[in-house]
Amino acid sequence: FRKRTEEEQRFYEIKPAQRWTMAAMYFGLIAALVFGMHVALAELQGHGIHPKTRTQVQ
Repeated sequence: FRKRTEEEQRFYEIKPAQRWTMAAMYFGLIAALVFGMHVALAELQGHGIHPKTRTQVQ
């Protein structure tokens, strides 16, 4: 691998607070998506639509 240029080194300089903020935002996004999936599934089941279940192969 080649050495990074000064410009590339500056690009990767991130403060720990910025890393924590982005980590919190990503986990928040994950939580929001999981919650949305839960709400959508409950809404569909309320209308009588149920997810397919896998049948066991014997």
